[in-house]
Amino acid sequence: MCEDTENCSCGCDDAISITVGANGTNGLFGGFSQKFAFSSSTATSPTSTTIRLNNATMASVTEIYVNITNSDAVNITAFLDAFAAGGRYGVVKLFKEYDTTKYWMGEITAVTNMATYYKLIVTYYTHNSTFAAADPIVLTFSPNGVVGATGAAGSTPIVTIANTIFVAKNGVDGAALPERQDKPFLTISAARTSALTYTRTQSARILIKVATGTYQENITVDNFIDYDLGDCLIQPLSGNPGIFCPNTTSYSTTTNNAPNCIIYGNAVIYSPNVNISGLENQGSNCKLVVYCNSIVADNHSAVIVRSGKTTIFANDIHTNNTSSVAISAIDVSTSSTYSNTPQLDVYNSKIYTYQGGSLNQVINFYNGAFGVNLNSNYSKVSLFNCQVGSWSTTQPAIGLTFAANQATARGYGHLSLISTTIFSNAAISNARGSINDCYANDVSDRGSLKVYNYGGYANKAYSLTNSASAVKVGTVTISSDVQFNNGITI
Repeated sequence: MCEDTENCSCGCDDAISITVGANGTNGLFGGFSQKFAFSSSTATSPTSTTIRLNNATMASVTEIYVNITNSDAVNITAFLDAFAAGGRYGVVKLFKEYDTTKYWMGEITAVTNMATYYKLIVTYYTHNSTFAAADPIVLTFSPNGVVGATGAAGSTPIVTIANTIFVAKNGVDGAALPERQDKPFLTISAARTSALTYTRTQSARILIKVATGTYQENITVDNFIDYDLGDCLIQPLSGNPGIFCPNTTSYSTTTNNAPNCIIYGNAVIYSPNVNISGLENQGSNCKLVVYCNSIVADNHSAVIVRSGKTTIFANDIHTNNTSSVAISAIDVSTSSTYSNTPQLDVYNSKIYTYQGGSLNQVINFYNGAFGVNLNSNYSKVSLFNCQVGSWSTTQPAIGLTFAANQATARGYGHLSLISTTIFSNAAISNARGSINDCYANDVSDRGSLKVYNYGGYANKAYSLTNSASAVKVGTVTISSDVQFNNGITI
């Protein structure tokens, strides 16, 4: 072969020969890692230099058992202790040495030193393939980072709840904002003033949501302003009733008998005052629906309906007055002042007078005075699954207006009883009993009472002696043993 390849002119073609050497050995695995031999047993206490999983199904592994001696016969206790340093733990990965297609990965959530081995409690992330017995397995660990310093507090998000106004005992009327639960009103009256600024319709109503507490004020009913009273106590101190529909308000005519106002919750409506009822509806076109715990008055009728339609779902309705014949638990009291006679539906309620003895009727019909302000249209009362109890010995449980100083007073009522019990303490011999049109009392006819009875019964007889009064439908059952007042036999 020529030495001078650039200036060679001899035409030689000798080739250059190159010999390739053998492959070098694989490099060591990197990272914070140790190597072990895989043991296919799922039992605890792995033998020296081995590592085990607690489940043969890779996706179901929840514990890893690592001997404190690795494949190089080196004690690695310090390495394993680092997994729990600062309680931060971290991510652990097992893979077959030189074959990274076989691996298992998860997060360490607890570490226990078991003397000859460590138990790692783990949460499974992912895996590929499986390990075989004696496979060289590399365990590598990546700790969670140190928690950084707490950042500055962000601004509180403003959450608005459309068409809702909040009332709470920690509220401030002057600083309150509608639709803001964090800015409640202190008083129901201030919340109502705010609600009145909205444009309201039957399908676009406003809700006043009242937090638990005692509110010494009344609720005036308006068109399409509803109330969630929760567990409140509504206690009017003076002026108007606890819930009041005034005759001066023009209530909208609704479709499909939709209510103008719905009041719901488990509230107690309680009036301790003279001449102030718990609830009164005077609104000629007002449809009011009330869900509550009880309606109570100490010195007046608990419920007065003069016009409109009132529907009540309550556990009890009662008056604590004992001395006035003009006061009842429910007073259906109208006159020619009101263009429409009232309609009242009561569901699932105990309706009663003072149980220590009283002079009152439980439910009283009054339509005004003859020749003065009489409205001779029939008022309507329907009782569904109710219990009516009278402890008066001189007045019927349900009757027409009767008082010696009201000789010209008249009452006209349609009474529907559906699964309702009536208890009276007044003997029928005094022309009282359970239901009475008071025809034989005092000077003259008091009006008429037409009773529609479905599945109800009473412990004293009905006395309907006016020819215009009659039990129109159903069978009246007279029983001497009536369950009333939480099942106590009276």
